[in-house]
Amino acid sequence: MKCRTILWRSLLVIGVVLCFGGGLAIYYWPSTFSSLVEKHVVLSEGAESHKLWMEAPMQLTMLYYFFNLTNPEDITNPEKQLNFVEMGPYAFTQRIEKENVTWDSENSTVTFTQRDWYYFDPEMSKGSLDDEITSLSIPAVMAAHKSRDWNFWNKKALSLTLGQTSTITSTHTARELMFEGHEESLFTLANTFPADEPVPERFGWFFEFNGTNKEQTFTMGTGERDIKNIGRLWKFDGEEETGYFEGECGKVRGSLGHMWAPNIKKTSITMFIESLCRSVTLPYSGETVVQGIPAYKFTGDVKMMDNGTLDPSSACYCGEDGQDCLPVGGLNMSVCHRDTPIVISYPHFYLADPWYTQNITGMQPDPEKHSFYMSLEPTAGYPIDVRARTQLNVYLKPSSHISLLSEVREVIFPIMWTEGRAVMTPKLLALTHKMLAGETYGMMACASVLAVGVVLILVSGVLYWMSSRRDSAEIKRPPGEASGVAVPLMGTSSIPHGNKPWTDLEPTTEGGYRYTNGGPK
Repeated sequence: MKCRTILWRSLLVIGVVLCFGGGLAIYYWPSTFSSLVEKHVVLSEGAESHKLWMEAPMQLTMLYYFFNLTNPEDITNPEKQLNFVEMGPYAFTQRIEKENVTWDSENSTVTFTQRDWYYFDPEMSKGSLDDEITSLSIPAVMAAHKSRDWNFWNKKALSLTLGQTSTITSTHTARELMFEGHEESLFTLANTFPADEPVPERFGWFFEFNGTNKEQTFTMGTGERDIKNIGRLWKFDGEEETGYFEGECGKVRGSLGHMWAPNIKKTSITMFIESLCRSVTLPYSGETVVQGIPAYKFTGDVKMMDNGTLDPSSACYCGEDGQDCLPVGGLNMSVCHRDTPIVISYPHFYLADPWYTQNITGMQPDPEKHSFYMSLEPTAGYPIDVRARTQLNVYLKPSSHISLLSEVREVIFPIMWTEGRAVMTPKLLALTHKMLAGETYGMMACASVLAVGVVLILVSGVLYWMSSRRDSAEIKRPPGEASGVAVPLMGTSSIPHGNKPWTDLEPTTEGGYRYTNGGPK
């Protein structure tokens, strides 16, 4: 009996200890795991995270879709709408090299520049780079826009020059419109006059971009002192403000999109987009699964393309006195694109005011194809699926001082839309799967300890019950049976002479036994 008591008591103590320890482990494991993740993702020179960051942990692809104007002869005809047909995509894989990297451990920041390389991908493309596309003659429109504040004689001289050297529309190949550029007589002429900076002799939307370091510096948080600052952009070109917009609209805010702080919340994320010269906010739109990894999805809404109509805090993007304000759906970006009347929208004017399409046809907005979104793995903050989609348009207006443009209609002329696509590299994907598996296995181990403790407590309870039952049965049995010796049930013939006889045992109502006739004497 003593051994059985020691056994169930020992199991009970061990079970209680395991339950307590397992419960604590389950409670503290999420925070412990978060601390381990934070130590792993902090950006520091020579660490594994540094190598991933330098190599660009995302596979980057740029898709370019151009709008081909099918009726350029009607550009001065107010009775007919301009018709556009989408061409492409023309796909390029993108490789980003980080250069001039400077670490500042005191401020927990890293400053660097970027060199971008683009390589044509015919398999992902639809069409050839030799496809011919009819579009707006951008140099002529640029010159007309810049001359709006010139004096009469300068305007007149420009009007005569444009009338002899330019047309409203022009046709060029896709490669000429992008990286290779095409010869532009207006630019050649402009270089014959003294200027603060030379004008390139060729025009292309991305001419001289390929393989070029634009020498724009980015100062980003490393998260060493405060993990919340990892990936946060502190300065752009050495300044905390862009200089293009007033107030909050001009401040550098958010992430560059490469890295985010761990433990993402279901609220919103903010990122700085260099080509837009501003920060944008993407609200949380739901949960998703990408390549087997659970993620939070953040999608741009109509407020991202607002100038204060829906969100008063965006009114500062309109410029002084709101003279650059457009209806909801388009952002006037001329201030940061060499005073070219650039308007940015979602592709096909998705979520835009009908004003944008009143004079054109061919737009087919589709949220599946044209929304701007980013999916982040919430534990480590890794971007695992990005579709950055924007459309480049030109605000075409009739000009009273430029004869070439005197009869054109007012229209937001769609040029092209782009999709910046980013997915995880196989290396980062494998690391992320291991990380999530570690979180799951760790919780399973904690739960297993708790489960073993519960089982031991149950076993100790069963042993205690069995032991108690045996002890009770021994107390209620006859002495001889309890000792394991048979008690003879004797009659009078077995009793010596002179003794009073006693008879057999009989059961009692209490569950025991008693002797009849008073028992032995």
